[in-house]
Amino acid sequence: ITHLCEDRDGLIWVGSDSGVGYYNPETEQVKELDALTKDNIAIKGAVSEIVEDEKGLLWLLVDNQGVFSYDKHKNELKYYNLGSAVQRTNFVSIVFDRNGKVWLASFGSGLWYSDDNLKTIHKFTDSSGNDVFGHRVINKMKMVRGLLYVCVDKLGLIAINPANNKIISVFGTQELNPVPLIRDFLFVSANELWIVGETGLYIYNLSTKEYR
Repeated sequence: ITHLCEDRDGLIWVGSDSGVGYYNPETEQVKELDALTKDNIAIKGAVSEIVEDEKGLLWLLVDNQGVFSYDKHKNELKYYNLGSAVQRTNFVSIVFDRNGKVWLASFGSGLWYSDDNLKTIHKFTDSSGNDVFGHRVINKMKMVRGLLYVCVDKLGLIAINPANNKIISVFGTQELNPVPLIRDFLFVSANELWIVGETGLYIYNLSTKEYR
């Protein structure tokens, strides 16, 4: 199993190395997602993430295939052709901001975004036009209080303001050397941030900039 996601109807979606299935707790039935796109494309790779958006649409990131969405009420699977340059990029995380922009983090190809619901896709650059993430591994990504928080290999935890692409270093090179690979993070309160790194747990105070 590579990923789990519980949707708003209580179904448990299960990603694996070879596709997607779901478990219905009410009926205790397990079913495979065997839907095909209009071009007869099936999900057949390792699933790195399953996310439900605010409209109830499921988004699935699949290694060596790319991005799919699934409407469970219509049983419609859609495949997003992102172009040959990024088609086989292994995306590991997808986030939607309040303005409808789609953000995609990749394993070894940096950060990408789309302003038009994945009709086109672009490499992220900062407010000065620099590709700051290059070919780095991005391990995790979340939208919190209007900022996009990204775990970046060798840089730590970075915050991005989607309104102007300004980058803020939250926890990383100034606190630790070398910077451990950050696997996850959680805002426990307005001032306290818990960070899970490959070397352990860090509890970071956002006001004092101190950690323990």
